[in-house]
Amino acid sequence: MIRRAALALALLAGPAGAVEQLVSGALILHPEGLYVRYDARFPLGGGLSVGVFDSWQVYGNGVGVQLGWQADPAWIETHVDVSAEPGYYVQRPDDARIGPGIDGTADAADRAFGWRGVAAWQTQINLRSGGFWLYSRTTALARLRSFVEADTFQQQQVRHELALDQATAAMGRIAGDDAHAAWWIYGEYTVGGVLDVGTRPHRVSAGVIAERWPADAVTLNLDLFYSVAPSPLDGPGLIAAWWIRW
Repeated sequence: MIRRAALALALLAGPAGAVEQLVSGALILHPEGLYVRYDARFPLGGGLSVGVFDSWQVYGNGVGVQLGWQADPAWIETHVDVSAEPGYYVQRPDDARIGPGIDGTADAADRAFGWRGVAAWQTQINLRSGGFWLYSRTTALARLRSFVEADTFQQQQVRHELALDQATAAMGRIAGDDAHAAWWIYGEYTVGGVLDVGTRPHRVSAGVIAERWPADAVTLNLDLFYSVAPSPLDGPGLIAAWWIRW
């Protein structure tokens, strides 16, 4: 969920010098998923910040630290997350096949406790002018395991997961202004790949963002997408996301 959670930093950048706390989450349909994440970020000056976070993802929980930097004004932001993810994962024998798809069953009886280590680097570009907003996000991720996992969410079997993806969105404001609640509509293209697995994600989407609504600290996002990733990840889907800061 690192990829989707990133928009929070662009939408909810706090005032300089203030400690920012953020609760974010998303409900995803196709593939089905749910996550909730808490962040606390502490400014160091010069655009640098450090943070801690806890990210719950149904069968696992990631606890980690973040080092970030953003320009002033915040048209570009980059950060590195490092975390440990204890959880109950669908595990396969050490000699299991690596690649797309899931072999055999993947029910509760196949889950066992394990650890995943994650390092992710992400850069975002936000170019806003009046009622137009161009957004770009690049993410590189390494997720290391001591076991072969049958990842039911991404429909892949992996041990050491190396992934890269890029998302680009063009947004237009349809109501509101920079100082108060605002509503945006957008179109987005997202494509990525996992080493030894293949293309995922790969989708086009359209959606609406309610910024600073229904309260100043809240932003909501409804995203409708069509995935052209390999089956069974292809087809229509939905993401409902939220961010609350204080």
